[in-house]
Amino acid sequence: PAERQRAMLASLVSSVVAGEELVPGPVRLPASAAIGGAAPLDGTRTLAPLPEGRGRSTTIARSETVTLERVTDIDLRTGLILRNSKITRVRAGAVEQTSTTLLTVERLPR
Repeated sequence: PAERQRAMLASLVSSVVAGEELVPGPVRLPASAAIGGAAPLDGTRTLAPLPEGRGRSTTIARSETVTLERVTDIDLRTGLILRNSKITRVRAGAVEQTSTTLLTVERLPR
């Protein structure tokens, strides 16, 4: 159905548009868990210029049991994400689970 097609296209587009304001300094990321009781993650965000009009945002935030590291490379002219990596570590006692997500956007050859 057309409604589902639009929703799918929107999800693809939203994954390459910088959705958060990239301001360096302290951050508080909201809690999100399938099972309630998760705490927000507190940390810091740094910004660094890269060549060719690009920038890099690095966010490291943690709670008692979760650590998140997100590195996002952005085209500063368009606001589009060029590369985004996210590493999430969840600890429960002596067990740690690590999840890594990597998104890259590459220009097609002409």
